[in-house]
Amino acid sequence: MNVRVNASYETRGPHQPVRIRTQPHPEDLALLLADVEALRQSADVAIVAFHSGVIRLPRVIADYQVAVAHAAIDAGADLVVCHAPHIPKGIETYKGKAIFYSLGVFAMTKPFAAPAWSEPAWVHGAVRNHIDLDPDYPFMPYGRASTLSLLAKVRVSKAGVHRVSFLPMTFDKRYRPEVLRSGDPRFAQVLAYMEWASEDMPHRFATEGDEVIVSE
Repeated sequence: MNVRVNASYETRGPHQPVRIRTQPHPEDLALLLADVEALRQSADVAIVAFHSGVIRLPRVIADYQVAVAHAAIDAGADLVVCHAPHIPKGIETYKGKAIFYSLGVFAMTKPFAAPAWSEPAWVHGAVRNHIDLDPDYPFMPYGRASTLSLLAKVRVSKAGVHRVSFLPMTFDKRYRPEVLRSGDPRFAQVLAYMEWASEDMPHRFATEGDEVIVSE
């Protein structure tokens, strides 16, 4: 189902950027939560997959994403997994349940740059912090972080979710997704990135073998 989003803009003077606030449409959210509650009555585990998020910009989590994810867990979801921004975003634990705000991508290439690259804000470097293109991956025009990805791993039973983790991933030079091993320096790179992306969110990461355990 679609959840419409209401956006409002707060000006903070001529020398500060506009604050964009977004909230899910109340009626749409109510329908989603009714589905989650109904599913929870007939399933051992309920997972919400949510296509959402601000593309390209690292760390930025939209207000509506948090509102929907928290409401879904309040309604009975055991896990929320978001995707769309083309890069990994932060991971949060809310009431003991994990929220992946973006896994990144497993395959996303195109032979031309995004149209935004020619816009004045890009040309002058105003919005390029951390999202310049990686010259080694010319067909992934979503910034350097688009070459990083996560594979979510969840251990479940009739009793519910027992453990949530992720496997760090990247792409080889032929744009094929590659699961990384804990001894690989790139594993540490992805984990460091995820700590940075999740800095302001309740979470704890612990490496166990080749996976990263997510807990409170």
